[in-house]
Order: sequence, then structure tokens, then C-alpha cells
Amino acid sequence: MNGAKVLRSDIDEIVLVGGTSRIPAVQEMLKKKFKKANLNFKVNPDEAVAYGATLLCSQMTDRATGHTKVVDVTSLNLGIEVTVAEDDFRMSIMIPKNTQLPYRGKKEYTTVMAN
Repeated sequence: MNGAKVLRSDIDEIVLVGGTSRIPAVQEMLKKKFKKANLNFKVNPDEAVAYGATLLCSQMTDRATGHTKVVDVTSLNLGIEVTVAEDDFRMSIMIPKNTQLPYRGKKEYTTVMAN
């Protein structure tokens, strides 16, 4: 909303799609945050997600060959917790966000305490 420079008061209808749209707490949160907006339940949430995936796939399809390449990537950085100082722990990133899967890498770690 910030990027589009839209205010809450500018929104008069919210169309709910996807699995979380069925959660009553999510619906209540939206009602509180967008007081004058109506929640629209007329769209089948599963069909809307499938339709969106279909549109995205059609945009990714190479028009010349008709081939589509879908690539799976990590959505978050993946790593392990490491000790930097006595009471200072950080995450050592092993697989950076948006890395194509499957992924194979190698990183060496040394333990600082027995066990």
C-alpha cells in the first residue's frame, strides 16, 4: 500500500483468496484495520490461486518455443547459529535467499566446546 501510495480509507472492498482467507482471526484483523471495507467471499479462494498461477506460468512461457521453465528457489536465507563471542550468536548463511534448488555447497565449521 505504501508503494502504491494508497490509504486504508481508499479501499472499499477486499477480495480474500488462498488458504489463510479462511482463518477467522485473519478476517477479524482485516475488518478492524479496514473499517469501511467489505470483505468479499464470492471468489473461490483455491480457484483464484490456481488462476493466478496459470497467469504467471503463461507470462513465463517462451512465446517462440512454447516451453516453460519453472525454477524452485529458497525463500529465505538458510544457515546455522554460530558463536561469534562468549554471549554473541549469529547466523552463518549456508544457502542464500533466492538460490536455485537443488543446491550443493560446502562450508567448514569448528566446534569451540566439547559435546
